[in-house]
Amino acid sequence: MPLGGKGPVLVAVLWAENFISAIFIGLRLYTRTRIISRIGWDDYAVIATWLLVLGYAVTSTVSAAAGMGQHSGDLTTEMFAKSMFFILLAEAFGTLAIGVGKVAVALFLMCVVVSKWHKGILWFCIATMMALGALLVISIWVQCTPTRSLWDPRLAAERVCHLDFISLAKVFCGWAAAMDFFLALLPWIILWKINMKQKEKITVCTSLSLGVIAGVCGVIRTSNLDVLARTPDFHYTATDNFIWTATEITLTIVCVCIPSLRPLWVRLRGGSSSGGYQEQTGPRSKSSNSFGLQYLQSKRGCTYTREVSHGEGMGETDTESSKGILTHSAVIQRV
Repeated sequence: MPLGGKGPVLVAVLWAENFISAIFIGLRLYTRTRIISRIGWDDYAVIATWLLVLGYAVTSTVSAAAGMGQHSGDLTTEMFAKSMFFILLAEAFGTLAIGVGKVAVALFLMCVVVSKWHKGILWFCIATMMALGALLVISIWVQCTPTRSLWDPRLAAERVCHLDFISLAKVFCGWAAAMDFFLALLPWIILWKINMKQKEKITVCTSLSLGVIAGVCGVIRTSNLDVLARTPDFHYTATDNFIWTATEITLTIVCVCIPSLRPLWVRLRGGSSSGGYQEQTGPRSKSSNSFGLQYLQSKRGCTYTREVSHGEGMGETDTESSKGILTHSAVIQRV
């Protein structure tokens, strides 16, 4: 059936944001494969996030075609059931996309952490996000029996619910929003103490600070959960939350991709963008803004390129190049 109510807005926003995400990921992968010639674990996490967002957009679109975005009272039983089934599928895709998106940011930062406790915190973020996400996805389908009663109103009288799904959703959404704020703040703490180019610090920290906006989206989505639990018009009311979810994920993808694009930007400006892992063959200059080899260790999953600087330190390196951590989203691992 034709889209109605908020359906057209939902579909337009989801696919527009999906397209934006695809552009940033495409540019990121081009930079990694054509300029840096390395792919890291954070790249795979970003790709996985986009695939989950794609699933989220597809299932939400099918749900909108069946009636999502319209008032529940205007839907037939068959429309209600079909739309609700795809809403549940979309919720599963969206939950996983949120979790994997935070993992992508954490993996990016994992390669530039200064100390073991930084690494431990990031692993804690990864573990908790994935554990809570997996728990919520499972809960979507096992919260009530029979399972079909979750989407088929004809079985509503037989439905028996075994857990408080809204409370679980609040925990996950609240924690995801907290991770957005935390991962946006953390680079300012861990990178500002690192002896690297000021321009690179600002690029990384500022781009990841977009996570604050994603966190705001998460807060709004979380605050609406009680309304969704009480509303008799779920298909219409839930549309806004679906849009906030997609926006949060899109912002996460954009903020983790921007730092990786500086080598491409430098090349477009006619500069050199070959260096990401700087090796110092002579003594390190006191005025150098770069790490010597003794401070840099490559690690599997953290891609890098390599540049040898000759002479009395690093003074001969091209200051317009994207050397340092930005030639790879995560080129430096010091653990």
